[in-house]
Amino acid sequence: MALLIINAPYPRPSKFFGQPTSVLYAAAQLVPWYEKRYSVPPHFINFNSWHFDRYLADGRDFLIRFIQKHNPRIVAISTTSAAWSEARALAAIAKDEGVPFVIFGGPHEDDIFPKTVEVDANIDISVSGDGETPFYRLTRLILENRIESLSDLEKYRSIWTCRDQAFGKFTVQLRGYKTDYISSRSLARCLDELPQMPRHLMAEREKYHYPIFQWRDGTIKRCAQVMTQRGCIAKCEFCSESQRLDTRSAESIISELRQIKQQGYEAIFFDDSTFTNLSLPRKEFLQRLCDALDEIGLEWGCQTRVDSINLKISKMLKRAGCTYVYFGIETAESQFLKRLGKKYSIEKMDNALENCRKAGLRVGASLILGTPDENHTSLESIESATKTFEYVRNYVEKGPIVLVSINFYGYYPGTIATLKYESTQDKLSPESWETEQGRDAYPFSLLEEFPARMPKGLIEIGPELLILAEKLLGNVLIGSDHYTESAIIPIEVPKNDLHLLNQ
Repeated sequence: MALLIINAPYPRPSKFFGQPTSVLYAAAQLVPWYEKRYSVPPHFINFNSWHFDRYLADGRDFLIRFIQKHNPRIVAISTTSAAWSEARALAAIAKDEGVPFVIFGGPHEDDIFPKTVEVDANIDISVSGDGETPFYRLTRLILENRIESLSDLEKYRSIWTCRDQAFGKFTVQLRGYKTDYISSRSLARCLDELPQMPRHLMAEREKYHYPIFQWRDGTIKRCAQVMTQRGCIAKCEFCSESQRLDTRSAESIISELRQIKQQGYEAIFFDDSTFTNLSLPRKEFLQRLCDALDEIGLEWGCQTRVDSINLKISKMLKRAGCTYVYFGIETAESQFLKRLGKKYSIEKMDNALENCRKAGLRVGASLILGTPDENHTSLESIESATKTFEYVRNYVEKGPIVLVSINFYGYYPGTIATLKYESTQDKLSPESWETEQGRDAYPFSLLEEFPARMPKGLIEIGPELLILAEKLLGNVLIGSDHYTESAIIPIEVPKNDLHLLNQ
C-alpha cells in the first residue's frame, strides 16, 4: 500500500459527528491521480467516527496492526487543535513502525507557528493552507520517483512550489529545511476547477453522522456536507477563519448537488462559516441555488450569522427545502458580544431568531462561556451565564432553537484573541496546544470542546456554569437527545475499518 490518510480523533465524549470535510477537500486533487495509478483508492481511517471509548481502548493498537499489514510509504494525518496531541501520538506510531514519510496538515496546522514539523521529530512534512496542490504534488513525487529521504525530496522543491496550476495559498515545510511558501496574490484562483470531495473514501456509516436531519420515523437521513466558499465575512476575536472569501460558482455547486443526490444522499449541510449575507450578489447567488435545491429535492441546512439573514431570505431558504440554520449566539450580554468581536446587537439576535421561527426553520445555537477582559481574566459569572441560558431557553420553549452547543472561551492559534494574549503575556509555545487529560468527566463532558488555553478564572467557575447550563438547557444540549453516541456510533471497532485489516 502506498498511502494511508488519517483523520485524527476529536477527543470528546459529546462531540460533533460531521464528515471530515477538511481532509477530504485536501485530498480532492490527489485521489483521481492515485486511483488511476493504483486502480484502487487510498486507504482512509476516520478515527473521529469511532465511539470515543472504543478509540481509547483500541485505536492506537488498530493503527499498529494496520501499518504492519499494509506497510504504507506515506501516512498523512489531518488534525484540529483539540486533536493535536492524539494526532502526534499517531505520528509517533507511524514512525516507530517504519513509515518513511509522515505528513501533517489540517485546521490546526494551518494556523500554528512554529509548525509541528519544527517541534516533533516524528513529523516529516507540514502542509498548511489550501492543501490540495501541495498534498498532491508531494505524494506524487514520493511515489513516482521512489524518494526515500527528505534530502532527496528537497531537491524537487521547484515542483511543489511551482505556481502553475496551483490552487490557493499554502505553505510546505520539510523537517530540517526552510519553509517554502506560495502566495495566492498572483493566482486567479478557481475553486470550480478542483475535483469534488472524494466522498467515496468514507465508510457507509459516515453518511449518518448528522442526526439533525431525520425521517418521520426517527431514521437518520444520509447527509453530505458541502462548501460554497472558503473564508468568512466576519472576524470574531476567538476564530482564526480568514476574511478572504473565495466563492465557487452556482453552476459548480448545483452540479455537485445533483451528483450527491445520485449517490444516494438525502440531506445536505452547507459548511460555510457564513452561508448567507445581505449583499445583492450573494442574494442573487442564493436565489439561483435555492431554485436548484427546490428542484433537486434534498432537505438541507446551513450555518450563518444573525446579522446576515432576514425574513425574506429565511422564507426563501425554507421554500427550497432548508429546515435548519446554525447560529453563533454566544452570549446575551451586550458587553461580551463586543469583546468577542461581534458586530451585532441583542436586537439583531432577536430579529434573526424570530425570522427563523416565522419561516419555520429550526435553529442550532452555539454559546461561549468565559469572555475575557483586557487582562485575560474571565468576566463570566453565574448571573451573566443565567442571563444567556434564560435568553436561549425562551427561544427553545417558543421556538425556533432545538439544539445548543456549549463552549469555553479558548485561545487558539491564529486568532485575534491569541495575538492580544501574546502582546501582554508570554508568547504561547507549541506545547500550549497539548490537550490536558481528565477533562472528559462530568460536567466538563457537556462541553463540545475543552480548550487547552483559557482565560484566568474560567476553569474554577466552569463546573458551576455547566451544571447551571444542564439545569436550564439540558434537553437540547449536544450529547443529549440529538447527539447520543450509542445510538449513532457502535461501541465496537467499526466493521468497515476491520475490513481494512483484511484487504
